Amino acid sequence: MSSLYDPAYLSDFYDRYGGEEWLRLMRSASARINYEVHLHILRKYLRSDQEILEIGPGPGRFTIPMAQAGANLTLLDISREQLRLNEEKTLSAGIDQRVIARHQGDIVDLSRFGNETFDLVTAYGGPLSYVYDAAPKALQEMVRVTKHGGYVLFSVMCKWGSTRMLLSPILSLIPIHGIDTIEETLFKGDIHDQLGSAHRFHMYSAKELKALLAMSRCETVELSASGVIANQNEEVLEGKWCDAAFWKRFIMWEIEASRQPGLLDAGSHIIAALRKP
Repeated sequence: MSSLYDPAYLSDFYDRYGGEEWLRLMRSASARINYEVHLHILRKYLRSDQEILEIGPGPGRFTIPMAQAGANLTLLDISREQLRLNEEKTLSAGIDQRVIARHQGDIVDLSRFGNETFDLVTAYGGPLSYVYDAAPKALQEMVRVTKHGGYVLFSVMCKWGSTRMLLSPILSLIPIHGIDTIEETLFKGDIHDQLGSAHRFHMYSAKELKALLAMSRCETVELSASGVIANQNEEVLEGKWCDAAFWKRFIMWEIEASRQPGLLDAGSHIIAALRKP
């Protein structure tokens, strides 16, 4: 396991982050678009009565629509507090009966689950980014517990799209850490405490992600960016949220842009859908 991956730190981080995780995907236009693109892809592979393993469900932004579609859900999160919030939100939504079990655990070790147990395994929001060099092991585990013919869906943080979004704060770190350190961090994609970051994760390029997918021995059925047009256009879009007709159209623009191969590196995340042969 990579020395950069610290599961205890990650667990503590999300315990402390608490309810902020529920709000995160609704705070801005780009965050809402990020959510809608993920949800659009998820719904392509979602069927009623599926047995689904959701890794990193947090408080339930994706748990709830999967349950509403009639799936049976097993949840695994490294944070006990996020699991507590998930139960609170699913109870409030009236769909908690669709949650079969909640486990506190690590994506790198799914040994509590048997081979070929689930029709669909999801890890949205970056669980594979958090484990750094242990990502191949985590992906291997996700594929192992997926049934033949089933699907694995996940997203990772995107290196160059995130750099474009966060260029101003990145440049502000140069006088503190030096341009060589900033450049090395960007090229490697490893964000950790060398920059005093409160959050620790690995950012992927599309090329790097494709190399990881090749290790899975699964068919890559879909690759998509997430949040291409909305990024850096927050002010233009802020006043448009209440215009439901425009927002529906704009989401479709984003979905179409995000699926273009030349824009895979342009969003905040890259989403992958795999089919196990």
